[in-house]
Amino acid sequence: MEPFEYLQHTKEETLKLIKNFIEFLANPQIIQFRVLNQSTQDKGQIIGFQIKRLFLSYNGFPFEKQHQNRSVQILGYGTYINNYNLKSSIAYQFILNTDANYYNSIKFWQCINKQFSCTQTILEHNDCLCGLSINEQENTVISCGLYQLIIIFEQVKNNNYVSWVVKQKILVDQYGYRISFINQNIFVFQPEQIIDSKLLIYTLNDQKLFFESNQLSITDGGISCYYFFSLIYNLKKNILINKNNNNINVIRVLKQNKQKECVEFRLEQIIELENSCIFGTLSNDGEYLVTWDETYKQIQIRQYQEME
Repeated sequence: MEPFEYLQHTKEETLKLIKNFIEFLANPQIIQFRVLNQSTQDKGQIIGFQIKRLFLSYNGFPFEKQHQNRSVQILGYGTYINNYNLKSSIAYQFILNTDANYYNSIKFWQCINKQFSCTQTILEHNDCLCGLSINEQENTVISCGLYQLIIIFEQVKNNNYVSWVVKQKILVDQYGYRISFINQNIFVFQPEQIIDSKLLIYTLNDQKLFFESNQLSITDGGISCYYFFSLIYNLKKNILINKNNNNINVIRVLKQNKQKECVEFRLEQIIELENSCIFGTLSNDGEYLVTWDETYKQIQIRQYQEME
């Protein structure tokens, strides 16, 4: 049995589930969550999905559902964003640059007296910023883009003021769209490769600098990849969701010691679609993989199943 199984519902069941889901969004205390498979002829881009929020950019027009949590939510016409729910009052996201052509800045927001305000803007990337990730301790941020550069930012605290400084820059042979922390000592980076695709694994050394320590071969479709659909690591299920070209790779992360300093990666499932224009995300608990693709123009939901 594969980790994610495709789920289908009739039109009547789908409408009922949508109604239940809307009620769920209106009341974050509801803990029941059911799945749906909604087909549409119009393009909808799944930007982000968590138990307490759903962002869709539908035909270019953004919709937003707000809740009383610590995420900062900003949607703009014709833009793409990544939102993050953090344990602390710090939030960060992509923003549009002044030329309105690509994204090369990171904004950090801080919650003060229940109001978010921008405390810092970083412009270290000279070209389009494509991937962004923060570690579980929320003190290190990694980013990648079209400039063949990975940048690591470290948090500096001075009384109540928090700032971010460049800790390390890693020059890579090929630019990439996706990057993600696995733990505070390990992150993965996906270069843009049409054939012989590999996921690069970086580990923190004794000098507190990251270096490439390993590679994992992943499935590719022989075509160019597409923006969006970030690398997603789910700690509860210990799985990494990696979109590459027209394939979605489900990778198991195996811990090798109690300190979680050394891990092993194993490719467990390949979900093959017909083109690389795929958008998707994973629920907080890792139970549901939600995708939309250009060919079928429908939201598909797959449920996690333990392999026998």
